[in-house]
Amino acid sequence: MSEKDDILQDWARRLAEQLGVPLEQVPVDDILGLAGVAAHQVIRPAAPLTTYIVGFAAGLAAANGGSGRPGTEMDVYADAARRLADTVAAERAAADATPAEHAPSDPVTDPAGGAASDPVTDPAGGAASGRPGDGGTGQDATRPAPGEPAP
Repeated sequence: MSEKDDILQDWARRLAEQLGVPLEQVPVDDILGLAGVAAHQVIRPAAPLTTYIVGFAAGLAAANGGSGRPGTEMDVYADAARRLADTVAAERAAADATPAEHAPSDPVTDPAGGAASDPVTDPAGGAASGRPGDGGTGQDATRPAPGEPAP
């Protein structure tokens, strides 16, 4: 067992004791596996959120007269979360595989889907930052630039 495993096991034991939860009913490896699935197939911060929501749902089900067998509700909800993570990962992969010709080349388009006919320009004819009244400087027209006196 590695030092990290020892630390984790000590933490789990102490936390379970503190919360009055029998550690033998906590599927630590399953929870860590579910967290790994969420982190890698969805996004890293989904790991703790997923394990919390699954645990919460399993606790509610058990409190409302679930199977009465420890871990059964957890298994059901963890499997559902894994399937959803697989779906999300597949959707993301499909979106990433979309050919470039289907993606818009210019983020500024008219409502008909074509490229904008006139870029926003400043009075001198140069491209502006896109904020009205800034003259292409990128500064808010209602506020002076740093170090300039107020109008």
